[in-house]
Amino acid sequence: SGAITRTNLQGLAPGRYVIAVFQDLDGHGTLGTGAFGIPKEPFGFSNDARVRFGPPSFDTASITVGASGGAQRITLRSIMR
Repeated sequence: SGAITRTNLQGLAPGRYVIAVFQDLDGHGTLGTGAFGIPKEPFGFSNDARVRFGPPSFDTASITVGASGGAQRITLRSIMR
């Protein structure tokens, strides 16, 4: 509800992951899109990967989670707003 939201993901085995998030402004439970599938709502990816004509590659957005866990900061970006 504020400028910063925190969450904890439990039970992840060590490995490489990508986190994709969006802010559900319209409350529909899905990412709202416009023409050509361009997102209408703010979104972001782990590793703060940027979008260039589609979602970032796994290698660009992936993070490594070790046995002791990790932390990620993801900036939400808007294209249509």
